[in-house]
Amino acid sequence: MGSHTYEFSLRHPPWQAPDKPSWVFTHRDLEIAHQSVTLTSQDPPAVMKLIQARGLNRVWLMGGGKLAASFRMHGLISHYMIAVVPVVLGSGIPLLASGSRRDELRLVQSTPYPSGIVQLCYEATRVPA
Repeated sequence: MGSHTYEFSLRHPPWQAPDKPSWVFTHRDLEIAHQSVTLTSQDPPAVMKLIQARGLNRVWLMGGGKLAASFRMHGLISHYMIAVVPVVLGSGIPLLASGSRRDELRLVQSTPYPSGIVQLCYEATRVPA
């Protein structure tokens, strides 16, 4: 989880996933919301090694474009779940910060909701440079 996403969740208690371990990527000293939360300044590959050492094989990445791009740069994203919200913004936070990787995506599922939101699930395939 990115630090801004984490700070947003701190403003909306209680902690949403007390039964699941959470790593927050930050260089700041933030409040710990629950004993299941670990603050880290390590890079994504190092954290993934820790996660795999605990026997966990799947993780859900929550955060902004910079955090997603740092995982993507190391080839650590296998699936994308993207929600399209029916609002056109004039500006905002990029889905992914710029990077040199190119991934091809294969749509595996799309789910429309009554609100107009559509959730798109893609499988990623890294394209050789």
